Amino acid sequence: MGGEYPSGHEFNFFGNNATAAAYVVDTWPGRITFSGFEMGKDVYSGADLMVRGPEKDLVGAAYRWYKESWDPLTMLYAIEGLGDVFSIGNRGHNYVYPNGTNRWLPTDKKSGSHNYLKLNVSSSAAGAILDQLFMQGAVAATHSAQ
Repeated sequence: MGGEYPSGHEFNFFGNNATAAAYVVDTWPGRITFSGFEMGKDVYSGADLMVRGPEKDLVGAAYRWYKESWDPLTMLYAIEGLGDVFSIGNRGHNYVYPNGTNRWLPTDKKSGSHNYLKLNVSSSAAGAILDQLFMQGAVAATHSAQ
């Protein structure tokens, strides 16, 4: 996670050590797929879990303070890949400046080492998918603990 696409100034790059973030992104030898600020800022999830989920569910507890879905969307991609939810933005290179600002530099090569995710579904549909997965996990965990 980090950045905003095609360009921006987002906390995960500028927050704690912008120079280190810039160095890692700009010199990483392998491929990187970025999940940007714009993807999760309008995807809300967790309400169903808070209302109908088990009282002691840890994910539900976390949602009392945090409702945007940057982290859950990134985890969904890490676990399930692109599926029907995501697509890849333009391949290229994500250049991160020492102040944490990033700028996407598209390339005409299909072998660009960086890419970023885009939603293929609406924000509300993405939130509903996450809610369904949260509820399934919470119910399964509750039943296995009994």
